[in-house]
Amino acid sequence: MSLRLIVPFTLVALAGCVGAPLTFDEDPIIKDGELWIAFQDVPFNSGPVSVVTAEHGDLRTYAVSPCRNGESVCGDRVGSLSLIPGYWVIEDAYPDRTFYLSPGGDGVLKIGPASTTLAWEDAGQFPPERPE
Repeated sequence: MSLRLIVPFTLVALAGCVGAPLTFDEDPIIKDGELWIAFQDVPFNSGPVSVVTAEHGDLRTYAVSPCRNGESVCGDRVGSLSLIPGYWVIEDAYPDRTFYLSPGGDGVLKIGPASTTLAWEDAGQFPPERPE
């Protein structure tokens, strides 16, 4: 197809894009500037969370679930859950470990002064049922 034919078709196609911009009847979902959270998975949205990370070169998994009527989180022991900008922070659920879970399934694990990346996902049923 020659350039003489492509240019007019392109102009006709672009002309279809001209018009009034779309508007919202209401403001988008923004609460305290946290629009980013509305479009991503968040920890504990549907129950327990599974975490996988590499520690000292070895693959390690953790399970953290809400406990004490949703006021705490539990792993090896009872821990705390707090929210800071961009992260859910889990402390004391496992000895010497602090988990920073960000929306979307990634985050950071701090072990003392060291840190490593992690991946997390809602575990659904805890523990998961095996198909028969």
